[in-house]
Amino acid sequence: MRRKGIKIKRNHKNLYKKRKSTGRKVAEAVLLIIIVGALIFLGYSVAPAVINFFNERAESSSQESEPVWTPPVSVDSESSDSSQPPETDEPVESTPDEVQEVTLVAPLIALDSAQALKNYLDSVKDSCTTVVFTLKNEDGELLYKSTVKTAQEDYALIGKLTLQQIVSACNEAGVKPAAAFNTLLDRTTPHLISKSSYRATEGWMWLDNSIDRGGKPWTSPLVSETGEYFAELTAEIAGAGFEVILLQNTMYPNFRAYDYNLLPSNVRAADRSDRLAEVLAACAAGAKGAQSYAEIDAADLLAASVTDYDGTAEVWQSIGKAAGCKVIINIDTALFGTSVTAGKNEIKVNKNPQSAIPQLIGEIKKITGSTEIGIRISGNISDADLMQSIVQGVGIDTVMVG
Repeated sequence: MRRKGIKIKRNHKNLYKKRKSTGRKVAEAVLLIIIVGALIFLGYSVAPAVINFFNERAESSSQESEPVWTPPVSVDSESSDSSQPPETDEPVESTPDEVQEVTLVAPLIALDSAQALKNYLDSVKDSCTTVVFTLKNEDGELLYKSTVKTAQEDYALIGKLTLQQIVSACNEAGVKPAAAFNTLLDRTTPHLISKSSYRATEGWMWLDNSIDRGGKPWTSPLVSETGEYFAELTAEIAGAGFEVILLQNTMYPNFRAYDYNLLPSNVRAADRSDRLAEVLAACAAGAKGAQSYAEIDAADLLAASVTDYDGTAEVWQSIGKAAGCKVIINIDTALFGTSVTAGKNEIKVNKNPQSAIPQLIGEIKKITGSTEIGIRISGNISDADLMQSIVQGVGIDTVMVG
């Protein structure tokens, strides 16, 4: 059976776009303008109120979310944590800063008279806490009136003041007295105690040069009489009220090969540095109640490994046997701007003290390691306070300037 075809009636009109009349277009445009104008007017009228409304809501919400402070609730002592300190409303008193210790080394002329001493102390009492006075000089002379029997010789005593006068003047000025005491660089003691000098094998007193060239004897650490005499002096000094004693020039002379042929063999024994330490220990034992320091020159210490003569640094080999002594290293300002040989290295020392001092202390600590040391700055000092602060800036507590 033949199916009949379905007839489709096609409409050629556009269903999506129907042509509008001109009048209708004009009416729609006018209506749109009226609506837009109304919206603009409404926005300007209502917007401020709306903004204020939301701002107030936001502020209210923020305030409500902040936590309210409540006082701490006390807890029974049985349940509280004992490791926590109790809360208190009492004010905490701040502790005052510690007084800065400043130690100056006085010039020799400070002990020329009672008035000279007073004038010097008046000039420094506001800038230091301790003053070091040289009481035994590099000739072995005593710069005070000693009561030790062995020292009762005119040429041994050149001091005009007693120890009590010096201490009393320091107390009046509000500073602490300390002493510098030259040990073996001493041409006087061999005349007071004959056994204390270096003696040639033939028995005569050894001199470090011919008499016409200023040759002089030295005090030897190789005999017990030396340590005994020095201990009497340090006991006298400490007993008078000196709290610190700086032991200087504990060393051997720079013997020449010719000298070794004249002197006994013990002057070049392998353990001769022990004899230096024994002198220091005797001095410290005599100075009971005071702190003794063994002074070592920085230039000697740095060059000790590359020179034949170690000078004041030789005792460093046996410093552990110098019972009762601490160590202070003397940096002379003459080293600034020079070259120093330390081991295999040639150190060019900075000219500026602010750089040179930390540089030298760094090299010194490579040798001294964990041993506690103090530092003395000597030589040309223009600003003692600056020197003090530079040394303390690298972690050294014990500082002497002068």
